[in-house]
Amino acid sequence: MLHAPTWLAETRRPVTDRQGRVGRRQGRVGRRPGRVGRVTLTATRVWLPIAIALAGVVAIAVGHAQTATASAGVGLLIIALIVWMINWLFRMSVESNRERDREEEARAYFDRHGHWQEDE
Repeated sequence: MLHAPTWLAETRRPVTDRQGRVGRRQGRVGRRPGRVGRVTLTATRVWLPIAIALAGVVAIAVGHAQTATASAGVGLLIIALIVWMINWLFRMSVESNRERDREEEARAYFDRHGHWQEDE
């Protein structure tokens, strides 16, 4: 079986916080956004795409679906979709990182106890 070089293994070692939770980076363990961070995240994830799409719909209505203003409205709708998709892709990436952290915790448990932790 091939093993990673020791210098690489040292960089991948899980880090634990004071409560014993395992995380890959010191700053990520148990960290949640505060109130301002939650408001900012909600504004970016939900309200920004809605506002852009609403501006697009208004531009299409004002342009009577025939002028350059209406074309700009369609462009705004596409931009709103792109912003929403970027937010969605970022959320999927974060969830993937959480799953990876859970897998690392399970492997650390296996290394300590010699068996997999039972799901309860």
